[in-house]
Amino acid sequence: MKTIFFILVIINIGIYAWATQATPKAGFRLPEAQTGHHLEQMALAEEKLGTVKAQDGCLRIGPFSTQQTLGGGKQLLVHHGYGSTQQKITAREEHRYQAVVGPFRSEIARDGIQFKLEDEGVSFEPILKGDDYYLYLRAFATESQALSLISELESLALPLNLERQVRTLGPFYWLEVQDVVTPERRGELEQLNWGDTLAVLTPIACPSGG
Repeated sequence: MKTIFFILVIINIGIYAWATQATPKAGFRLPEAQTGHHLEQMALAEEKLGTVKAQDGCLRIGPFSTQQTLGGGKQLLVHHGYGSTQQKITAREEHRYQAVVGPFRSEIARDGIQFKLEDEGVSFEPILKGDDYYLYLRAFATESQALSLISELESLALPLNLERQVRTLGPFYWLEVQDVVTPERRGELEQLNWGDTLAVLTPIACPSGG
């Protein structure tokens, strides 16, 4: 029995010794994964694209409010080496929508409505057109805004109307530089006095083939 016991003890010791050599001990650090070599060569093709230089463009200068300031602007361009310019003329219509109360045949009739508007805190301007009296309310840039005010005042049962006013702005004159303008040269042009408070420089696409 003792012999068998000692044999079992020896076998257990052998198994324990093998197990402790094969298993990492506590605190044992496995080797870290190696980092890749020449990572810059592993970038995707899209990531290797260099910075594309912004394409130089052409310019539109204006608006010039008179032909005189237009001529001065053209001379400035010629003086700075820009001979290829194109002149454009534009006019613009400005639309306004005026809410109007009236007409009234007498001042007395107008004054009665005027008191109603004052009670509501609505501003107005009395106007005489021919033999008729009117109360002009606010002017709006869009028709929907004017109609909104008319709707708000509907409960007052006023003779409200909507007048569309058209005003032509211009003519205005423009210069287009057809030559390619580099950012440096554009900076030089921006420092010039164009002789017209309205004139500004605006980048535009160069015409095809230019």
